[in-house]
Amino acid sequence: MTTDIKKLVFAIVLLSSIWGCSSTDVYVVQRAISQDGRYFAEVSVNRGSALKYDWYFAGVGLTQSAWSDRLKGDGDAQICSLQGRGQLTVYWSAPRELMVICTDCDEKQFYENQTSWNGVAIRFAFQN
Repeated sequence: MTTDIKKLVFAIVLLSSIWGCSSTDVYVVQRAISQDGRYFAEVSVNRGSALKYDWYFAGVGLTQSAWSDRLKGDGDAQICSLQGRGQLTVYWSAPRELMVICTDCDEKQFYENQTSWNGVAIRFAFQN
């Protein structure tokens, strides 16, 4: 094998092993619709990443967003993430009030992005 071919094979093996250490597989594990049906909240998780723990994200959005909202990026938003032990759940305590519960979480690994979005108040609570 020539040196160039050996380098190419090595690069392919190296990239394959790096790619295999991380995953972009994101799954929606919970979806809740507000009482008036106007909004949704979702919890998504990236399982099998190179991190020690699953990586959770919570988001909120309009159930019937217009194409212009999606074009402008106003149809939904990420509101928080958890990058350590624990898990996230969401529920609607009122049509315009969303609760995000972080269970068995390391609060240092929990990141709030927004406390309100498009008229929805977002509250966070921790349960251990």
